[in-house]
Amino acid sequence: MADDEKYLDKETSAEKVVAEGALSASVALSTSVSAEMALQDEALKSFIRSMFFGRQELARDDIATAREFFIDALNAAIVLRDVHPLYYAQVQIELASIYMLDGDPESAICFLFDVLPIYENVYPRTHHSMLDMYHLVANAHHLYGMLAEAKHWYELTLMNMAHLALDNVDKKIVVENYANLLEECRRAA
Repeated sequence: MADDEKYLDKETSAEKVVAEGALSASVALSTSVSAEMALQDEALKSFIRSMFFGRQELARDDIATAREFFIDALNAAIVLRDVHPLYYAQVQIELASIYMLDGDPESAICFLFDVLPIYENVYPRTHHSMLDMYHLVANAHHLYGMLAEAKHWYELTLMNMAHLALDNVDKKIVVENYANLLEECRRAA
């Protein structure tokens, strides 16, 4: 009988240890999740603030200051990338635009190609955001003088715009840019 009591005491003791361990793990996990949520909340606030100020500076044509704000937004978006990949993509597009305005289409192309898979996972090819992305990639290649690549991206954009009316403003712009590219190709040949 005494052996049975010792065994029960050991079993109860082991259950207590397991329960205390589970409780400790639960508290640690809860604390970790809370810390992660606080970090993401702070990153989101920083992202929104930096994007707002970046766009304000861009509207004022202060590209250098806008770039600084967008880089701050990018740092915040990196924290949010797994939860909100479109925020990460959005700031990359802003930076690509700045680099194109600043005469550095090579950097713009790098930013855009980093974003392209995110957009492809979220939007169908004919969605206006995806069409804008294709057009940006075409423009960046065109500005960089990579005419064959630009031609490919303009054609891809137009192919995916086939469902739009001929008088669609965005489609007209892409057609005009494509015509300019073809003229450049003829002159270069």
